[in-house]
Amino acid sequence: MNILQQVKSFQSQGIYCVPVENIITKKPKTKNGHWKNVEWSDQDFLNANAFGIEHEKSNIVDIDFDNLSAIKFRHLLPLDTLIVGKIVDGLKIPTHYFYRVNGKKVKITHLEDRNKKDSVIVEILTNTQTVAGGGNRVIINNVPPKNLTDSEYFELVRSVRKICLMTMLAQHYPK
Repeated sequence: MNILQQVKSFQSQGIYCVPVENIITKKPKTKNGHWKNVEWSDQDFLNANAFGIEHEKSNIVDIDFDNLSAIKFRHLLPLDTLIVGKIVDGLKIPTHYFYRVNGKKVKITHLEDRNKKDSVIVEILTNTQTVAGGGNRVIINNVPPKNLTDSEYFELVRSVRKICLMTMLAQHYPK
């Protein structure tokens, strides 16, 4: 499936996509200095190296596993949702879980060490974009994002906190 076919598949699920100019920096393309709430043509996506999902316009939250050790606790999340990952050492690794939330959303970043810039374990992203196609990105579970009620979203936030804690504890208590 090429980038445009992936974009069309996502758009059919009510997901708004944005072309990404560089898969390394994950920087979205812009029109007139903006990337949010822009209407993109098919050609814009065909010319792109990758594409991302625009969170706010799609009414999406993204659970972003930055620490690959945290993925072993992903079973704490609702798994019947859109899942995107990347290929690491030839393996498909699920790194982004997308959910649709109509209520108030909170951006949360869980750090292993507050004093280290690159110590993010898991994030809940609400107002940016996530690279979801192109480059080394793969769709792992191609279903529409699960709609969460306010109480389900509250439980999701609690689960993300548990995943962070368990990831930190697993470093010291591996069994």
